[in-house]
Amino acid sequence: GWGLSSRPEFVTRDDSVEAAEDFFVEGLEAWRKANGIDTMILGGHSLGGYISVAYCERYPDRVAKLLLLSPVGVQEMSDPAGGSSRSTAQKVAYGVAKSFFDNGWTPGALIRTVGEWKGRIGVERYVDNRLPVVKCPQERTALIEYLYNNAVLPPSGEGCLNRLLLPGTYAINPVCHRIPKLKVDDVVFIYGEKDWMDPRAGLDVERNCRQRRAEGDLDVPNVTVHAVRNSGHLLMIENW
Repeated sequence: GWGLSSRPEFVTRDDSVEAAEDFFVEGLEAWRKANGIDTMILGGHSLGGYISVAYCERYPDRVAKLLLLSPVGVQEMSDPAGGSSRSTAQKVAYGVAKSFFDNGWTPGALIRTVGEWKGRIGVERYVDNRLPVVKCPQERTALIEYLYNNAVLPPSGEGCLNRLLLPGTYAINPVCHRIPKLKVDDVVFIYGEKDWMDPRAGLDVERNCRQRRAEGDLDVPNVTVHAVRNSGHLLMIENW
């Protein structure tokens, strides 16, 4: 539900992770059929990377290669915010954020709630903080308009966030355990050099799959990890 997509209402058969994944997986499969695509190189960015793994689990014969661009939900959460290593202030902040997250608040929901003036200021700050590489005034203005106007449209896929993810970048069902089981020959991780998604998660998957292949399990995908210089999470914009 972004850009010129139809923004279908996020309705699922139940509240499970599997049902939320199905919303996207079956939508992508319907698009593939409608466009007459037999097999494809499938690329997914951020949450799209997570969804792409779920698609490959169900339709591996339709994917020639899987590209995961700074994917969310790879590793397990090893140190929850409530852990002993966190300060009291951090635990309180995490609890507040988790409460909002669990109740379905998203960045888009916040922008739709605060009104146009504050919403535009929020988007402008996001672009300035996350995408300082966009220096051309006309490009900056166009990007702000694009992000703001998409955010204020009726919500769609953003409704999945608290169904698939824990607060932060962790998944309820992390893909580090799922990728080695994929029946896809090649899986490529691509991170930005300054990515806030942890590339060590991809490297761990690569190491795991290489070890399994070395031990004779040739059904495991061939996994590689790459980095794009001078870029962060939005690597396709920051260094294209």
